[in-house]
Amino acid sequence: MTDRQPLPVDAPLRVVIIANFTSDTAERNDRFNDLACRFAERGADVELVTSQFSHSTKTMRRAVPGGTGYTITHVREPGYAKNVSFARLRSQAAFADAVGKHLVTIDPVPDLVLAATPPPAVADVAGAYAKRIGAAFVVDVQDIWPEAFSMVSVLPAPVIDLLFSSMNRHSADGYRRADRVVGVSHTFIEAAVAHGADPARTSVVYLGTDLGNFDRCAAGSDPLAAQAVAAADERSAFPTVGYAGGLSASYDLRLVIDALALLARERPTGPTPSLVVMGDGALRAEFEAYAQGKGLDVTFTGNLPYPDMVRTLAKCRIAVNPIVADSAGSVLNKAGDYAAAGLPVVNSQESAEYRELLERYGAGISCATGDAQDMAAAFRTLIDDPSLRRRKGLGSRRMAEELFDRSVTYERMVDELSALARSRVPRGSTSRLTAPRGRRNTPALQTLPEQ
Repeated sequence: MTDRQPLPVDAPLRVVIIANFTSDTAERNDRFNDLACRFAERGADVELVTSQFSHSTKTMRRAVPGGTGYTITHVREPGYAKNVSFARLRSQAAFADAVGKHLVTIDPVPDLVLAATPPPAVADVAGAYAKRIGAAFVVDVQDIWPEAFSMVSVLPAPVIDLLFSSMNRHSADGYRRADRVVGVSHTFIEAAVAHGADPARTSVVYLGTDLGNFDRCAAGSDPLAAQAVAAADERSAFPTVGYAGGLSASYDLRLVIDALALLARERPTGPTPSLVVMGDGALRAEFEAYAQGKGLDVTFTGNLPYPDMVRTLAKCRIAVNPIVADSAGSVLNKAGDYAAAGLPVVNSQESAEYRELLERYGAGISCATGDAQDMAAAFRTLIDDPSLRRRKGLGSRRMAEELFDRSVTYERMVDELSALARSRVPRGSTSRLTAPRGRRNTPALQTLPEQ
């Protein structure tokens, strides 16, 4: 390891952030673009290393020019068509290899390396590099691999163990080298500790959102997508239900449609329940056809720019979080947005952590996963009791203010990681990042040639 003296207080930090899954548009609401901006706003020289392949669209990203805030580097990755596939494993192994090749070209070397996992091989490669150059190293846990794969795989457990043994080794090596392990939920930090992370050097920073920015967006003029919600409210005595997120096999929109169809049948002479779906994905056409077959008033907006999504969500009266059984997800992006909007949540996700948060803050109603009758009962309770709906909405906003506000949580994270980079915090010290149980420049972008 290179011997390095602590940086002077007034010396600009050199920060490298490595994240496979980032926003295609480099918008600020993405966790890693947000962190890059916050470091850059403090004068740091920041490079965000990500993939040329877009996980959300399954296409290669186009280079976007302009900006001086920080640099985005796209490294080559072959890509894949399905999220759970051998092609994805091969693709992300190639991404980790490309990251390793790029890191050794960086000059001058960084003072801080922050690597998101998954994929675990990236944390391993980045950790080895950081230790070699004497930089502070931080792992940010976004999901738990290989657990997330094994939950949806049809392969026998021994085969899974064999296939994913390298993931376990990469995870253990990455966590062992880390000066800090940050995670987006307590659930994921517990998994990291099980893979070898030192509990004394772990912290939770929820994905969240910047409440100031969220509120400014919510107060803006209505785009056409938000007008669709207002029109739905006019057509229906039912409060408009909102969903924001992906439209893939992990999200049980059929369950929501079935539950609302049950309510419609209970009141055949009344107005039709309305649902606004903000997002896109491989199953959008199937969900649209399913909703049409049920005769419901469902608006699919497609992907919206974040400000438009916020304005649309803010017009809804109830949010829904319909996650399929056995999902490895924990406290998701949509949890922060729903809470920021002050919406009561009807939740079918099995995550014990998120269910406990909804219960503690009185922010929603959890129901049985996959049970349309139970979800319909939850909707009925909130629809028929406006006072309860308001109280749970206030609880939801309180959760956002206490746990999810990036202007507090991300600023604290940048404070601590900056201090870590300047004078290496001794191992075993307790992090202040743990969530209480409780100038914007367009980035420059460069794309590396194939190696």
